[in-house]
Amino acid sequence: MTLLFGSIMGFACGWALGRRAIAYVAVGLVWYAALAVQTAHLAHAGTKGFFGIDGLGAVQGRGFAQYWLTQVAILGLIVALFVLGDRLRTRRRDRAVARTAS
Repeated sequence: MTLLFGSIMGFACGWALGRRAIAYVAVGLVWYAALAVQTAHLAHAGTKGFFGIDGLGAVQGRGFAQYWLTQVAILGLIVALFVLGDRLRTRRRDRAVARTAS
């Protein structure tokens, strides 16, 4: 859930808003809300995560499911998509300026 919503929001905010404070806040809030809902869902007894892993065990960091380390990696991917969106936005804007200057 954090990967899906965060990556879409990260790229969209980077592309539409660029590196503004409101974009950072929007991406952070979406990621944090998705993380809270996902964690609350997995923390119920008997809930299974991906690959049939016990959800409560994943949240608590037991065994194969290193849930919290994965969330840090997902956040890094979201930031990378945000920067990619911002670079595409800048490239598009620079092309438009170069066309009008010619």
